[in-house]
This record gives sequence, structure tokens and C-alpha cells, in this order.
Amino acid sequence: MPTLRGIIESTQRLRSSKWYFDINHYAESVGITTEEANSFFKCIVKGGTKIGESWKHNPAPFEGKIDLTCQSDNLLNIHLADCGNKAITQGVFAQPSEGVLNQSRRFVYVGKVGRRNKDITPKVQREIAQYVVGTHQILVRNYPAWAKFRQDNWQNWIRGGENSKAYQVVHLPWIATHFWNLCK
Repeated sequence: MPTLRGIIESTQRLRSSKWYFDINHYAESVGITTEEANSFFKCIVKGGTKIGESWKHNPAPFEGKIDLTCQSDNLLNIHLADCGNKAITQGVFAQPSEGVLNQSRRFVYVGKVGRRNKDITPKVQREIAQYVVGTHQILVRNYPAWAKFRQDNWQNWIRGGENSKAYQVVHLPWIATHFWNLCK
């Protein structure tokens, strides 16, 4: 397992982003497993780790507890958000699936809070994805033909298949226009 300092250094090399990303992507980006990422976050939040019956503090300057869910800057420039329906169990998907949009997930934001577009939350990111895959309730209710087209063709668009041009030329610009305020 990588050291705490090694994970911190790998994290500091990541570019700041205005988007939250899934913990699996974070773990892959810093070269660790998702389980190691969750252990790392737990260690940071608690200020150390329990080894047997003794307590080992994190190395300075990370020895104190750091709240990674607080929306203010911290020493690591790492921020966590847990979203989704906790009642839905996690699954593994061999293909892209809209099922992941409703699962309980941990999201990671790397960067200073003051530089983040506060309009782009994990909830908004999920909403964008629901429009892309055609499952957003407003789309289903008000534009059922478009919802059906997206449900049938979003994976085809990813692969550059038969209806990808229609999706690219008509549907994606509509989604971008719908979320125009996020392009600040």
C-alpha cells in the first residue's frame, strides 16, 4: 500500500477541476485502489489511524483532523461529497449504464474551493448525465420522443455508431444550451 505522504503528493500533482469526479476515477488518477482511497480519506478525517491498540498520528502538517466535506479550503485541497440513493446497492457494470446515476457514490473535488464553479455540484452533474441518457424526469415528461431517442442511442453515440451524428448535432447542443449557466 502506498504511504500517506505518497498519496498526498500524487493528489497534489492532479490538476484542479471545476467538476467533481467519482472516487474510482480519483483512485485511478493517483495510482491506488478505491479501497485505499477510502482508507486514505478516513485517515485524513480522523487525523491518524489505529494500529492494534495504539494510535498513530498522520505526519505533520496533516496530524490534525481535516474535514474533507466542509466547503472551505483545507491543507490538501481535497473535498468530498457523498450523493445518491443509499438504498441502492453498488453494482459492477460491464457496459456504460444509467444505473450508476442513482447509486450512492463518493465524489472528489481537487482544488481550492474559491476557484470552483459552485453551480457544478455532483447533483447537477448527475442531472446532466440523466439528460444525456434520456432518463431525466423533465425530459421524459415533456419531450418523450427525445427521451426515447436518447435512451436508445446514447451508448451508440459513445461508440460512434449509426445515430451518433443526430445525437451529436441535435441533442448535445440542446443539453449544452439547457445548462448554459455552468460555462462561467
